[in-house]
Amino acid sequence: MYHIIANPIASSGKKKRGLKKVENYLKENKIPYAVHFTEYAGHAVALAKELTAAGETEIIAFGGDGTMHEVFNGLEDPSKVHFGVIPAGTGNDFATHVGLPLSPKKAIEAIVKGEAKPTDYILCGGVRSLNSVGTGIDVDVLQRCQGSAVSGKLRYWKSLIASLHHFKGYHFTATADGVTKDYHAFLAVLCNGGMFGGGFRMCPSADVADGKLNLVIVDFMKGFRRIKALFALVRGNIEKLEATTSLSVEKVEITPRHPFILQYDGELYGGVPFQAEVKRGGMLLYR
Repeated sequence: MYHIIANPIASSGKKKRGLKKVENYLKENKIPYAVHFTEYAGHAVALAKELTAAGETEIIAFGGDGTMHEVFNGLEDPSKVHFGVIPAGTGNDFATHVGLPLSPKKAIEAIVKGEAKPTDYILCGGVRSLNSVGTGIDVDVLQRCQGSAVSGKLRYWKSLIASLHHFKGYHFTATADGVTKDYHAFLAVLCNGGMFGGGFRMCPSADVADGKLNLVIVDFMKGFRRIKALFALVRGNIEKLEATTSLSVEKVEITPRHPFILQYDGELYGGVPFQAEVKRGGMLLYR
């Protein structure tokens, strides 16, 4: 039986129609299912935990990267659950990178007819991430987004422009697979997937099944160099800049001079240590 955990925003407009198409497909094919709507922040974690603790093994997240992140973190043991994602958010970065169908009907059809394959994920400070963990200007942008009255991708772009002007960078020490170096950085992102921020191609070469993570650190820069870095990011060329350090790693620890916020799949966390490792083939994902 498929258990679909859906963000309440899915109950309106385009997303409501998308969920209806998913349900119609399952009904037409006489496939048992249940829809569980979240009622508060973090509820998807609790729902996934309750379902998998009861022995359910077919769990589907319907929503954006945030819903996917919460549901994934609620699974009692990701290696024993067949996890599906039906993209219904603004960015859908992980789904896009992996190549999941962005049409709800095609997404559920791919799940029903497909196979849940071993897939890597990031474990950082006890929190799981499917797509990325990072800090720097990406966190600054997300914090500005939370205080913006603008919606959709325009909100992200508006916040990004403000951050490009004001962000002062972070000082930290990074130890990657035993090698330590000090940085004053604009951005530090550990990638399992290759996209973030609603389509920015941070690491196009990232592979969710290679047993490695891609650590991308961009040195602090000023003025026009920031704009140049932004265009490189949009084009998927950020790793080619002289200011960029790009490493393939299994473990990384970043120690900040001052405490900072981390983003996991676009969700903000405070007070979590940036101590991360790849869990090779640690979960089963329909892809």
